[in-house]
Amino acid sequence: MALAVLNVLEGGATCVGKTVMDEMAYSINGEDIHYGTPTNPCAPDRVPGGSSSGSAVAVGTGLVEFSLETDMGESVRVPASYCGILGFRPSLDVISTSGVIPMSQSFDTVEILQFYQVGRVLLHLPNVEPVTPSQIIIPEDCFSLSSILEKHFGGQNLEHVNLGEYEFKKNHAEWITTVNPKLVPGISEHIWDSIRTLDENIDVCHSMRTELCTTLTDLLKFQVTTETTIRSGLTRSVSC
Repeated sequence: MALAVLNVLEGGATCVGKTVMDEMAYSINGEDIHYGTPTNPCAPDRVPGGSSSGSAVAVGTGLVEFSLETDMGESVRVPASYCGILGFRPSLDVISTSGVIPMSQSFDTVEILQFYQVGRVLLHLPNVEPVTPSQIIIPEDCFSLSSILEKHFGGQNLEHVNLGEYEFKKNHAEWITTVNPKLVPGISEHIWDSIRTLDENIDVCHSMRTELCTTLTDLLKFQVTTETTIRSGLTRSVSC
């Protein structure tokens, strides 16, 4: 059992069941030909979003108070937005993925639909009253990170390299090619494209990802430090 599941059970939660989702978590529509597509509580004539469609519908209809999912791309945020609830994606490795079946280790996170109390358990935070944000800071310099790809790796052929698809292939290609499961059209083509992903230049992708993460972390640390310093100065001025 995944550590995140054990944590919420130890925190007092009760496991109600497992929910329907897109096959192999490989779509954002939330459709399922094997068990049926969960009904979107906000718009019954439209898809619930995926891949965690059943989880979003269960929370959105009040069947459960919260649900846990994994997210590589938009597997939680899309169904949350479609079904009118809150979906929270934490930073990588903030919530343990130990025991979780991986899709792509470089991107997988454990996410929560409906957040506050469950988030405290999974993030190991003290039991305090929530703080209402007083402002939103947009670090515009972070957007300059998009130039790192062109600056450092522009001379290499990365046109057909997809780190997420490559890691999916490493995790699941053997089972898919051996079992050849029946998959919904659209997902099937996407999955087989991933199975055919080339292994070349993957080291470049890892280098790029490492540099992006390091740079972004440094920028965010600077933003937090600056904000703390400003607030501290304001406090001293008021006190005087």
